[in-house]
Amino acid sequence: MSAAVKVLKNMKLVNGIGIVIALLIGSVFLAVVSPELGFVTGLLLLLVPGFALIKPLPRLKLGHRGFSFAVLSFVGMPATFRSLSMVNKQEEVEPALLKQDNPEAYLPSLKDKDQELWISEMADIGPERYAAELVRIDKEQELRHAEAAARREAENPLHAQSVCHNYLDEKTGAD
Repeated sequence: MSAAVKVLKNMKLVNGIGIVIALLIGSVFLAVVSPELGFVTGLLLLLVPGFALIKPLPRLKLGHRGFSFAVLSFVGMPATFRSLSMVNKQEEVEPALLKQDNPEAYLPSLKDKDQELWISEMADIGPERYAAELVRIDKEQELRHAEAAARREAENPLHAQSVCHNYLDEKTGAD
């Protein structure tokens, strides 16, 4: 009888190792096919076994804390980190491909993300558009300065006059 119990325990161990390996292979496949889906799956393989460490979940075959820990550490964490790094690499590669394939579509996608990089890339891709954009930016700055001066004058007209008189006194050399 004790030999039969040992065989059954060994079968549970082999079965558990098989499940962990199958989950690992499945998570790798999902991460390769779709990094975002692999990331979500990795998070689930982190959270569910993590919860099962606190309260075992026999319906999900996570009734043993050791098995839950194995799934969490050998499948959940690697799947999450692998998919996260693949998503980050994909986000770095996509703009470079778009820049090569379609520079006109690359610039608008860059405008919302990084204004300074957008301006510098515009100088390389479309010098005419770059010059027009610089003129537009200068006009906007002049308009903002004029509006700020008008607001200051409306708020305190005496201050604006005294500033103007001080400026004229400095220019003419009067005391």
